[in-house]
Amino acid sequence: MAISVVCDTCGKRLNVKEESVGKKVKCPACKNPFVASPSGAIRVKKVEKGKAAKVSISWGFIGMIAGGVAVLGIILLIVFGPVRAKKEWDPMSAKAENDIRDVVERGLQVAMERKGEWSQGDKGQAPTVNEVLMLWDMMVMGLPEHIKFKGTTNQGEYTGTYNTRTLEVNAEVELGGHVVAGTGEAQVHGDSKAKVRGYNKDGDFKVWVDGTPAEFKVKGAKSRGAKGTQDLPVAPGL
Repeated sequence: MAISVVCDTCGKRLNVKEESVGKKVKCPACKNPFVASPSGAIRVKKVEKGKAAKVSISWGFIGMIAGGVAVLGIILLIVFGPVRAKKEWDPMSAKAENDIRDVVERGLQVAMERKGEWSQGDKGQAPTVNEVLMLWDMMVMGLPEHIKFKGTTNQGEYTGTYNTRTLEVNAEVELGGHVVAGTGEAQVHGDSKAKVRGYNKDGDFKVWVDGTPAEFKVKGAKSRGAKGTQDLPVAPGL
């Protein structure tokens, strides 16, 4: 065991053997002899050669730092992922919902007309869309190309996707069902479905039903002499 003492002449702190305390020793710094006084002596534990001093590690503190880094990483992922994607989507969400409503409603009406179950000018409620519900994924890391949606019409339920790049609507629409408006689901599902596709870009409104253009039938003018029409008077003969 070594003892730490102080030189009386130069004040240098020295380590001496325990048995040298109280005896004269020579200071290696100032070369003057002095008595290694036991008063104020400090015991110094000798470090064994070849062994490094041990460093105490607090695993709790390391765990706390790792947890803080993980939380910070999650916050950054949310800010630069889902939050940024939602900010990109919000300005276009209203148009998307309107486009979906217009395309699905036109497709539904034409599909009903083709089946002979409705036509323009019929009395009663026309086939209409009740609501549009966008199915936004909160874990997306960027604005997705396709966003799912669903909703109901007065003929049943419909589902599909909206393309955020081409602004195109693709949907499967039930026909022949029954829905109470505001319930968000069909009380009776339709007995058939129509595939509806379309878009509305800068006033260019196009819709297809089952792969063909969704155009209403044009009612032709009634022929002369047909029932319900008035014939022109016949000129008297000469």
